Amino acid sequence: MGPAGRVLLLAAGLLALEVCAGARSFQVDYAHDCFRKDGTPFRYISGSIHYARVPRPAWRDRLLKMYMSGLNAVQVYVPWNYHEPLPGVYDFSGDRDLGHFLDLTAELGLLVILRPGPYICAEWEMGGLPAWLLWKPDIVLRSSDPDYLQAVDSWLDVLLPRIKPRLYQNGGNIISIQVENEYGSYSACDYDYLRHLLAAFRTRLGPDVLLFTTDGNSAAELRCGTLQGLYTTVDFGPGPNVTAAFAPQRLYEPKGPLVNSEYYTGWLDYWGEPHASSSPVQVARGLQDMLQLGANVNMYMFQGGTNFGYWSGESTPHPPMWSRGPLEGTGLAGASWRVPARLWYLGIHPSYRSLGRRAPSLPTPGCSQLSAALHWAPVAQASTGPLLPERARPRSMWVPCRGPGPVPTELPAVPGPCPHLPGLARLQPWASGGHRWGPGRGTAGPSPGSWHLPWPGADYKGCYKPVTTSYDYDAPLSEAGDPTEKLFAIRTVIGKFQPLPEGPMPPATPKYAYGHVPLRKQGEVLELLDVLCPGGPIRSQFPLTFEAVKQAHGFVLYRTRLPRDVWDPAPLSAPPNSVCDRAYVLLNGEYQGRLERDGQMTLNLTGQAGARLDLLVENMGRINFGVNASDFKGLLQNLSLDSALLSDWLIYPLDVDSAVTRGWPLPTTQAEGSRAGLGPALYTGAFQTPGVAWDTFVKFPGWSKGQLWINGFNVGRYWPVRGPQQTLFVPGSLLSASAPNNITLLELEGAPPRPFVLFLDRPLFNQTVSARAGTELRPP
Repeated sequence: MGPAGRVLLLAAGLLALEVCAGARSFQVDYAHDCFRKDGTPFRYISGSIHYARVPRPAWRDRLLKMYMSGLNAVQVYVPWNYHEPLPGVYDFSGDRDLGHFLDLTAELGLLVILRPGPYICAEWEMGGLPAWLLWKPDIVLRSSDPDYLQAVDSWLDVLLPRIKPRLYQNGGNIISIQVENEYGSYSACDYDYLRHLLAAFRTRLGPDVLLFTTDGNSAAELRCGTLQGLYTTVDFGPGPNVTAAFAPQRLYEPKGPLVNSEYYTGWLDYWGEPHASSSPVQVARGLQDMLQLGANVNMYMFQGGTNFGYWSGESTPHPPMWSRGPLEGTGLAGASWRVPARLWYLGIHPSYRSLGRRAPSLPTPGCSQLSAALHWAPVAQASTGPLLPERARPRSMWVPCRGPGPVPTELPAVPGPCPHLPGLARLQPWASGGHRWGPGRGTAGPSPGSWHLPWPGADYKGCYKPVTTSYDYDAPLSEAGDPTEKLFAIRTVIGKFQPLPEGPMPPATPKYAYGHVPLRKQGEVLELLDVLCPGGPIRSQFPLTFEAVKQAHGFVLYRTRLPRDVWDPAPLSAPPNSVCDRAYVLLNGEYQGRLERDGQMTLNLTGQAGARLDLLVENMGRINFGVNASDFKGLLQNLSLDSALLSDWLIYPLDVDSAVTRGWPLPTTQAEGSRAGLGPALYTGAFQTPGVAWDTFVKFPGWSKGQLWINGFNVGRYWPVRGPQQTLFVPGSLLSASAPNNITLLELEGAPPRPFVLFLDRPLFNQTVSARAGTELRPP
């Protein structure tokens, strides 16, 4: 090589060195148990905020307060269903403008940990999965089901190209991306699904982005939630020993940074339970303990926000952690054997059929009568299969048995976690042959040594827990975005480990009590069907689900006629768990009462043949965390009157939101103060502010349950008779300082005699009324 060639080669080498020196990177340093940002050791102290729960005009205020708290990163979910309401229809505008939100984080100097799912949990409707996935009723969500993967890939083809330019190595501020979420707490345990997602993210984002998983900090949850090529992180709340809390992560990541991706600063609220709260001192102490270990921490939540509209999800309780208790008359061979907890819902979960999963063999038939016992033992001791989604302490079922003898025909029932459920019900033989546990439906006849769970509520969908409209979470920033005592305690801890930004913390946003606003009845829902369902009804011999009529949220009215005279009270009844979630029953327009998914399933009626029977069914939000996310809504099975099936239905999918957006009041002659009455009806009113548009909280004195719109915006569900939430947060950005502000209220059960609402300057969400007895429960 001549001199000129050597000069060119040297120049090229120097250029390459310059490029490498200026390259941006965010990587795991396994040798030193840390992250490296641009080659320098780095530790993030982050907080979660959900842009979908905060109005766009407030994004900057909330992010600035997070930055001034000492955070150097924020963690952000991307709800798929928020952006793709219908297949192939995408919305990234207004409050859904993810790009603008990310621009604000970069502008304020905050890094981003992005969690695009496709499943996110988040106490969000269906965990962020679109309801239209259930248009295919046999789809297996969160698995390698081809229909599900096709929908996921189509979504990622739209989302991830928007994300790629914002990756840190590409000049943006996104340092890492989570794949799926807490998959180890789901029933499928489908590694092919995780491999597919890993390949999908790598293909669309490139080889350099840091991809990670998050699961509860137990070996059982990590077993099915982790995959080679995805960095393993854990989540847990305040506790006495953070070293022990991180130990499960070290089982899967012996080297590398410690990461708590969800350090719980509070907890969510469920309707009918006391308002959740946590000690600022304990939260701050736990944070300090983790930072002293050198851990990376994301605080979930730093600001919770609000489940506007229909976006609140619902959780199913985890199968019960029963203590020791006798089971008489069992006869299963073997000294001691285990049953993976997934068997509690094998009878109804489709993934095991499609994935071909099989549980361990039962011992050879033959066992003596004995007093066996059920108890729950740490899953780490078990060697069988995926386990149920119990966040903190997953359990397996052990059934000790000794000696020869006949195989029993059933195991007696044991109590369940909810008073109206049969608990374990009875394990009965499944006629599929072989000595294996298997996914059966119904009682299929004997096959020695083979068992299944026959009752359809085995996944505890019948014991659902809907989440409140408020997602305050007792977080460092309140629902309204105001700094709390907890925030300042956290800020003090952060200041011990890294410099805090200079300057004061932005103050709380101003609030205003706009006072008493009278409402007037615009009409009953049954009188307004032409407006609420302009396309008219769908005819069907038997009821159709929301999904079958392509209704994602809100309400569907089911109408039929009494087939005969009913002079003596006869029960209108629905099978267990078939009303999802609440049905408001009217006969010839007169309110009769309700059927409820987790409560009353029978209602006595009288009437003449041909009387009009209406059921307005409300969707309270689909399961966001539980053993089975395929949460269909509406009337899932046939209703019967005095044991005779009802048929010939008219089904009205109601679009209340569009009617409100088109403008109210509707044409009506009802005057203020007219009889409010019982049953579903719409009420309207208006108020003017004294020249300001400040945040406020609306209270519902004497109202029962319903939905609120202000200036056409769906604020969310109110339910003061159940609590704990008594007020709804109304951001000032929804209000006009100069024009009348219009209120529309859909009351579902019964309005007060003189209907009005009351605007306050503070929230009330710490009073709970028992769902059953109606007695007040004070929070602990």
